[in-house]
Amino acid sequence: MNMKRVILFIWGTLLPYVLFSQVAANNASNNNGDKTNKNISVKVEMGVLAGNNDNEKPAPFSVLGTVNLGVTQQLLIGGGVGIEFLNETGMPVFASAEYRWKKTPTTPFLFARGGYYIALDNQQKNIPNLQHLYQISSISDLDAKGGWLANAGLGYIYEANSKLTLSMALSYRYQRLSYEMDKFNYQLHADYHRLSIHFGIIF
Repeated sequence: MNMKRVILFIWGTLLPYVLFSQVAANNASNNNGDKTNKNISVKVEMGVLAGNNDNEKPAPFSVLGTVNLGVTQQLLIGGGVGIEFLNETGMPVFASAEYRWKKTPTTPFLFARGGYYIALDNQQKNIPNLQHLYQISSISDLDAKGGWLANAGLGYIYEANSKLTLSMALSYRYQRLSYEMDKFNYQLHADYHRLSIHFGIIF
């Protein structure tokens, strides 16, 4: 992992905590207990990107942090970062839109995300489901370049009490990862189609 990727990894890990601190301070004067209707909120999620057993990593771990701005009581837009271990360690950076079915603290919701997956590892030698653009005899020493991602699904928000709001989400995740080998002028892509299962806390 080179210095640039180390910096990106640290930034992606610390940013949700910094944002949470700012949002907590901003909302400190709001004592109505309704976290789903605040103008700014933070959602921290943990889960897996489930695939079939033929994949090298059938259910890699995923941690996501999203900051949302309430355009209305039901429509939120925002963005986020995370750390994932899909095929190698990477940092997804994405824009997000969320529509809450009801104006109540407990409600179903729909969401969509799109962004880019920044690869934090330099190399990956065993990559399943390759789409070769060029044919060579060896695919070792590939440089991971990351790739575009898209994510859409549904979920449920549950306000357990005035201080604790939980969320659960199921979604479809499309991910393309690109790799290059400069000495052979070689490029290949790996496409992933995963079921994203995440549980979160809303601040």
